[in-house]
This record gives sequence, structure tokens and C-alpha cells, in this order.
Amino acid sequence: MPESKLSRHVLSKSTFMRGCQCIKRLWLYKNRYDQRDDISEGQELIFQRGTDIGILARELFPGGVDASPVDAFHYQQSVLKTQEYISSGNKIIYEAAFQYDGILAAIDILVKKGNKWYAYEVKSSTRVKPENKQDAALQYYVITSAGIPLQDISIVHINNKYIRKGKLNINKLFATTSVKKEVLELQSFVSLKADELKSVINKKKMPEVETGNHCVKPYTCDFYNFCWKDYKEPRESGKSISVIKELKAFVGNLKYPLYFMDFETYSTPVPEFDGHWPYRKIPFQYSIHKIKD
Repeated sequence: MPESKLSRHVLSKSTFMRGCQCIKRLWLYKNRYDQRDDISEGQELIFQRGTDIGILARELFPGGVDASPVDAFHYQQSVLKTQEYISSGNKIIYEAAFQYDGILAAIDILVKKGNKWYAYEVKSSTRVKPENKQDAALQYYVITSAGIPLQDISIVHINNKYIRKGKLNINKLFATTSVKKEVLELQSFVSLKADELKSVINKKKMPEVETGNHCVKPYTCDFYNFCWKDYKEPRESGKSISVIKELKAFVGNLKYPLYFMDFETYSTPVPEFDGHWPYRKIPFQYSIHKIKD
């Protein structure tokens, strides 16, 4: 089927998750994208790290075909390529994409073992988080509704118990955790939530949602500055606490000259050296300071 005949999706996995966190965030993303916060260099590095880990995890299932689109605006190509790869008998597909009822979902690795399909979503974290299960629940909903029954769906994440010795051991670097039980329990929620979010997108008026903890959990909203620009921090009320006496006692016991050491570290999900583990803090710069009196 030509791409032009496959209508563009209304919701994707990322926009669904935005809407689950805050419907205002979803509405702004779809209707006022120009108000989105600039992506910092640090955030870009985090996104790139996730991409790199996803590609590295393919080595767990080598020899697959890649259904990735040329860019984020051509995911319908990816859906059609996935259909072609499945029809052609390919057993391992990277970035397999499916579309159902206006919802698009791609899975990092789709594997056929015998006559059964298994889905794997890769994360750079060291554990399965609640939002990962919700994320996987949408993937399962779309993939199975599109006609591919899944025997299991799992999160592939970093194993922080792995200590590198010699060549990188991919099978020990990654851990695989099935989330099918939790995903099945979330199927009714996904169906209802998807319908709700589609209607939110089409509203002409921006939803009214108060600022709060949901602005930063589980992820910092990409419209944070838009929503918080007119917010004023309330004055604190209640009893004040004084620790002046304790501070004076502490400082009074210090003997000059005083020395301070400051150091900077970095960490990576993939250990670079023998004896290191994922996300180990590695010092790369330090300085020593002295106060005479």
C-alpha cells in the first residue's frame, strides 16, 4: 500500500505518554509547539545515549532488518516496511512500527521464535520504571490490535551488577525483564486513555491544569517555562528553625589553614574500562583550594 494511502497517526507512543503525564502538555505539543522549551545540550546527550543503547542492544539479536524511517515525519514508511518484512519471513526486525486506530507505536526489537513473536523495548536505565510499563502497554495494545499476537513483551535494561573484564559482554551488560503481566492489566486503561487524548488534541481551547509535581515527574515537561512563567513562589509560613549555635560551634573547631578538594566526574551506561560497572562515577578533573585564615 502506498504511503499516501496510509493516513498519518494522531497519537504516537511519545505523545500518549505526554498526555498521561498532563493533558495540557499534550495539547501544547500538538497545538502550540512554538512555545516548547529549548532542548539543552544535556538533554540532547541523554536522548543520544538512549539511541546508542538501543542500537547496541541489537547485538542481543543480531542479523535483523531495520525498519527505521528516514525521519520522524515519515513513520508511515516504517509501518509499511514492517509489514513487508513480516510478509517476507524476516524473524528479527529493529524499530518495527505498527499503526492502529490512529495510534502509532514502534518497538526497538521484534523477534519471531518458532511461530511466536516477542517484543523488546530497550531502556538505558538500570531498572524497570512504572512509566516503562505504561509505555509498553501502549506498544502491546497497538501491535496486537494491528494483527501481531505477542507471546511476551519485555524491557531490556542495563545490568548494574555487571563488571567489565576484557571485551564487552553484551549478554551480561543487559538484563531482560518481562512486563507482560502488568501490560495486560493496563490494556483497558490504554484503550480509554487513547480515546480521551484524541479528543483533547482536537479541542480549540487549551485545557486548564494547575502546575504541580506532574510538571517534573516522571519527566520534566517540555513546556515547563510556558506554564511556570507567571507563577510566584508562595511565602513560607510556620515556625523558623535556627542552627546558628551549632554552626558557630562547628566553625569554632576548625584549624587554619583550611584545605578543600573539588572534583568532577562523569559516568556512562557502558563501562569503558576493566573493573568498572555501568554508571560508575569516574573522576576526570580536580582542584585543591586553601584558606589561610
